[in-house]
Amino acid sequence: LMIPRAVACFEQNDRAYLAVEEAASQTLESLLAGGAPLGDVLHVLVQVAAALGQLHAAGWVHLGLRPDGVLVGKPVQLGDFSFAQKIGETLQRPVSHAGY
Repeated sequence: LMIPRAVACFEQNDRAYLAVEEAASQTLESLLAGGAPLGDVLHVLVQVAAALGQLHAAGWVHLGLRPDGVLVGKPVQLGDFSFAQKIGETLQRPVSHAGY
């Protein structure tokens, strides 16, 4: 599975919370900062593309995946869904990413 498994979810004070299984501690951001070989980075990116394909097939799109939201493990997992949106729904807020 390329998305961490949900352990629990709850709402409190008009906010929704989702607890997921423990995931890999290394991110694509740290892999890039560490000067990983191009082949290693490409291997991760191929898995990211597959994960995004799974997400899209389930009716969602990710509007702001960043390197710190990609968890490098076996398999690679997407760990940040702050900017995930159901396909066809109106955006609740503008999407903006400093530095991109």
